[in-house]
Amino acid sequence: MVIDTSAIIAILGREPEEPALRDALRVDRLRFMGAATVVEAGLVAQSKWGSTGGRFLDDLIAGLEVEVLAFDATMAAAARKAWARFGKGNHPAALNFGDCLTYAVAEVTGHPILCVGNDFAQSDAALVLGGQG
Repeated sequence: MVIDTSAIIAILGREPEEPALRDALRVDRLRFMGAATVVEAGLVAQSKWGSTGGRFLDDLIAGLEVEVLAFDATMAAAARKAWARFGKGNHPAALNFGDCLTYAVAEVTGHPILCVGNDFAQSDAALVLGGQG
């Protein structure tokens, strides 16, 4: 699975979706994040929880044994294509910059996305949690 920032923040923040996310993570041992998504998640975590947010993120990624993938030229092209098809102002999914990065990693690796919210559900992305995306 490809883990989106929304899932990471929901787990760290102990949001209502946390149990379902953790259940999904227990089932699938292949866990990926693009390096750019790790940066985005770190920025969000630090904005929410200060300097400890970054440590929480690092501990979670290590504990989940997430493989952080380099964001390469193929992924960059896939992210630009995702923006053209599903980006804000282009489609009801209204994917933002970070969403397009996650979409690209999922597209290139062929793995579904673990996320929270409705944006990915309105795209053609495969999702780990059915209607949540």
